[in-house]
Amino acid sequence: MERWESETQLTVGALLPLNRAWELARIWYHDRMSPDWRPKVRPELQGRLTWVGLMSEFWQL
Repeated sequence: MERWESETQLTVGALLPLNRAWELARIWYHDRMSPDWRPKVRPELQGRLTWVGLMSEFWQL
């Protein structure tokens, strides 16, 4: 990532291990195809980020 950052002149926001990305996707979208699905409000979404340990400033909605 350091090489990519220096080559692109962009800043790395956050790095996420694959297992944590999977866990986030699982809890973020688990009910998306349900007939009872409804858009989530910010506190619910923030709670999901916190649940998988994403609590740094980068992950604040």
